[in-house]
Order: sequence, then C-alpha cells, then structure tokens
Amino acid sequence: MSKSVQLDPNASISAVQLGNSDELPQDAQLHFSLKAQEPETFSPTQKVEIATADDSFRVVLSIGDGNLTLQDAKTILGVLDPLRHLGRRRLGH
Repeated sequence: MSKSVQLDPNASISAVQLGNSDELPQDAQLHFSLKAQEPETFSPTQKVEIATADDSFRVVLSIGDGNLTLQDAKTILGVLDPLRHLGRRRLGH
C-alpha cells in the first residue's frame, strides 16, 4: 500500500547520494503497510520476508519480534531497520 523512509536524525551527513528511490540507506528505516488480498485477512502469526535486490541477504519480520503490527485484520504495518536486520553491508546493490 505505502512506504516511507525515515533517516536517523543522529546519523552523520553522508556524501553518498543514492541513484534510485528504491534504494534504502543502511542508517534509515523503511516503514511500510501491506493490505491482505489472498487470504483476505492477516493472522497474528503473519510473517513478511524482505530481501536485498540481489537476494544475497534476507530477513523475516513478524509480529512477535515487534517489527510488524496489525492495524486491523486486513492491514499490517512494518518497519525494516537495515543495520539491525541485515547488518552493515552494501545494501540495495
């Protein structure tokens, strides 16, 4: 449904500029929402898998780990923190 990137206000300013709006700085967080289609509702045990573009790193987010929140039965909110979930790597490539 939607996504937004929130930069760490305590992070130093980087001279590196990302060339693509689909790339995520490793010191930022990706906030996103998903709408259930099939099945029509999310369960409390719902998990979401996220991987880098080249599929070399992946993480599974869940409600139990606090990275997913059920807004209602059809909408889930998520937060991906690349440094915490994927480690300090070259992300987005």
